[in-house]
Amino acid sequence: MTSPVKLPPMMRQKSPCGDYYHIYTGDPVWNKEKKRSEVRHKTSIGRLVNDRVFFSPRYLEKHPEFLGLDVRRVGTKYVIVEPREISQETVPCAVHAPVTAKNFGATYAFEQIAGQTDLRAHLQSVFGELCDEILSAAYLILTYPELSACNFDIEQEHTALPAQTKLTGQTLSRLFEHINDNRQGVMDFFKMRADWVARQAKGAHNYLAYDSTSLSTQSNGIGLAAWGKNKDGDNLPQVNVALLSDQNSGVPIYFRLLDGSVPDVVTLTNLIKDSINIDLDDFHLVMDRGYYSYDNVSMLLSLNANFVVGTKTRLSFVEAAMNAAEQDLWRVSRRNHIQVGEEEYLQSYTKEISWECQSVTGAGFFEGVYLHLYMNARSADEERHRFFKELTRVLTKLEQWEELERQAQGDDARLLKQLTLKPSKEEFAFINTYFVKNPKTQSWEDNLLAQSKKAQSFGVFALLSNDIKDPVQALEIYRQREMVERNFKDLKQRLNARRVRVHSSETLFGKAFVQFIALSIRMVMHKRVSEKQRLGKLKFNSLMRLIRSLNAMTEIRYCDGYRAIPEISKTNREYFEMIGVDLPVA
Repeated sequence: MTSPVKLPPMMRQKSPCGDYYHIYTGDPVWNKEKKRSEVRHKTSIGRLVNDRVFFSPRYLEKHPEFLGLDVRRVGTKYVIVEPREISQETVPCAVHAPVTAKNFGATYAFEQIAGQTDLRAHLQSVFGELCDEILSAAYLILTYPELSACNFDIEQEHTALPAQTKLTGQTLSRLFEHINDNRQGVMDFFKMRADWVARQAKGAHNYLAYDSTSLSTQSNGIGLAAWGKNKDGDNLPQVNVALLSDQNSGVPIYFRLLDGSVPDVVTLTNLIKDSINIDLDDFHLVMDRGYYSYDNVSMLLSLNANFVVGTKTRLSFVEAAMNAAEQDLWRVSRRNHIQVGEEEYLQSYTKEISWECQSVTGAGFFEGVYLHLYMNARSADEERHRFFKELTRVLTKLEQWEELERQAQGDDARLLKQLTLKPSKEEFAFINTYFVKNPKTQSWEDNLLAQSKKAQSFGVFALLSNDIKDPVQALEIYRQREMVERNFKDLKQRLNARRVRVHSSETLFGKAFVQFIALSIRMVMHKRVSEKQRLGKLKFNSLMRLIRSLNAMTEIRYCDGYRAIPEISKTNREYFEMIGVDLPVA
């Protein structure tokens, strides 16, 4: 039997990111001049995360006696928890091929999906040997969304991943920079993904949802960061991200980083340019009303691109159609009555209008487009209630302020203090729009014409399409674009990408690409689970719960290469079935 292993003197120093401590050893000596303790012959041992010491591979190569030891910090001391004696015969095997037990189920599922969707093959063809590092980083993002990138190598010790390289902060920075430098390769990758999506459609229409969001940042080294309309309400500079997703499969096929000050409506031109580079052909673009503009619609028509886009009801041609459709939108009849979901009922009205365009040669021409109007009576009642409630509130506030203003003319200090009740500029504009002042009585009266015109749009929304003339089909396609909104929600909330946690433009694009890969896998899983849930085949709670349950599965690898997998629970068997992945075997 060997003697108990003795720990060296261990000291700690906080890491720059503040999530862990560096552990090092050396010879402590007292400096008489500076009157403080110093360390000579300093040697790095590893890291201290929470209260556990993780030895670095380099230190273990020189000190194999510490293999398998669970070392903890208790108070100010470091102790071995349940130490294990290691015989001289087992040391060579432990150094070269140790027996390991790692979390396995979730990353196994991710790897299977990456193979089924050709994601691994496409990454391999573009990035070669870096494919494993990209996928491993994406798997860690999916499994541990709250984990900081500087701690990837710690969880890598406990998680079965395809990458053999340690995913340290330096390794990830080099990986992100390499992706950024290979922009043409990234475009080739997008082209492969678009081709895969087209092949899955098997000749059916390919509907692509397009949207963008903002990611906040506190870094001063990102050139794209700028002040703009932050969609999360953060008072920070931002970088905008545009995303294109296939509505049939839920797979994202393209993303683009944009200047934070660029509005959504301007980004469509660059999307069309990139769609040519990645060979997008015969697709239908689905967008919300933030992308509507006369120029954008004209551009899509001149390029023979099919689209469904939301429009604002205050546009002149929409108001004209609403006036013509007033009876149809409120009349209860089978002809214009449609059902969406289990309880939502809508009235619809469709009008074909002539749209004036300009060709690339400058010649003018007209194209027919379909304007679809929808009215939801329940939403109309709710909007009408809120509107009249706001009319009463703002008018009452204005009348109270005017009365206070009249009474405060005698330098009444108490009343002057109450002048802070003065309505805002927006409230004054609201009053001037929906009320008129009687010059004789100096009282405010309802502007019935303006209020009626406003009430006409309650519960109404509009869609514009150049090829879909059936209002039910147009609505169904537009509702399916919620997929891309879910993508953004997953990216920002589930994959912890609401804030840009990089310090340079070179690493920003690379990290965004890895998050794009993680999002691609997650959305395939979400689509498959939703389909099973819709058919009532299986019960399900949340995708994150599924991932955590699978991640609890353990894979044990022995020195001779044998892999053992414990018995798979009934719940995890159902989860594998949900996401369309075969059960793992030893």
